[in-house]
Amino acid sequence: GVHEGFRRTVELDPSASSKSQKQVTIETLSLRPLVVSVEGFLSDEECDYIAEIASPQVKYSSVSLKDADKGKDSSEWRTSQSAFLSARDDEVL
Repeated sequence: GVHEGFRRTVELDPSASSKSQKQVTIETLSLRPLVVSVEGFLSDEECDYIAEIASPQVKYSSVSLKDADKGKDSSEWRTSQSAFLSARDDEVL
């Protein structure tokens, strides 16, 4: 973490051939809780692929309702959605 705003560029696999080397930039956004941003971790194509295969499985995240909220659709106040994907036999994942 070091300090908020600290940035470092690193190679993910320095032992790989120069063709397959990938550099990412890690930036500390917060120390407590520790939150970092990793620029360049996924390519635009990888992001598009993941979004495409996840799309049919995406569902609103579950919530625990207060008594006053029972019967209401959680999508009225909850915007988070998620999907679980298996990385088995998928080169990108």
